[in-house]
Amino acid sequence: PYADLHIHSTFLMEAHASADSQARSSGLLHIAITDHDVLDGSRLASDLGSSYGVEVIPGVEITTQTDDRTVHLLGYFIDPDDEGLAQFFATARKKREDRTCAMAVRLADD
Repeated sequence: PYADLHIHSTFLMEAHASADSQARSSGLLHIAITDHDVLDGSRLASDLGSSYGVEVIPGVEITTQTDDRTVHLLGYFIDPDDEGLAQFFATARKKREDRTCAMAVRLADD
C-alpha cells in the first residue's frame, strides 16, 4: 500500500477540494493531513476518507522555536477535537499573523 504522511490541505485557503479523492486517484491508501498549526483540514479529511477508501491519519505540523531558529515538527494520531491543542494552535497562528504584519510594516517603511 502507498502512503503519504506529509500532506497539506487547502483548508486554510478556504477551498473545498478534497485531499481524499486526490489521494485515491493517485493510488494512495493512507494519508496524513499535516497542516501548519491547525487541525481542521485533518478533521475534514478524516470525515471524508472512508467514503474514498483512504485511511486518514490525523496529523499536524507544529511550528516551534529553538534558539533563534524556527522548527517544524510533524505529529501523528493527533486528536483533532482536543481543546488544549486548539488553544495552543490558535496562539501560534496569532503570533505568526503578528510577525507577518510586522514584516509588512517594515517592508513598507523601506
